[in-house]
Amino acid sequence: MIPEDVLGGFQTRLAHADWIWEAEGRHAFARSEADLIRNAPVIDQYKKEDEEIVTNSIRFRWRDIREQLRTRIERDALCEDWRSLGNKTG
Repeated sequence: MIPEDVLGGFQTRLAHADWIWEAEGRHAFARSEADLIRNAPVIDQYKKEDEEIVTNSIRFRWRDIREQLRTRIERDALCEDWRSLGNKTG
């Protein structure tokens, strides 16, 4: 089940994102840690006790994913494709 505020929050974030800032560091996944802990299917006591462990695990995992993306992405081609979408009429 998706919480009611998620879709609206996501659309707002997309509309107001500073993509230069979001593309670097952990900013792109800033809410992942808190959201995982908040929505974990365990009792609140476990959420509180394990928060540091979960937070660090997510930070390290996303760091690896960002690094893999950075080394694999063809930035110029991606930007050109994205720019071309703005020139299309539909």
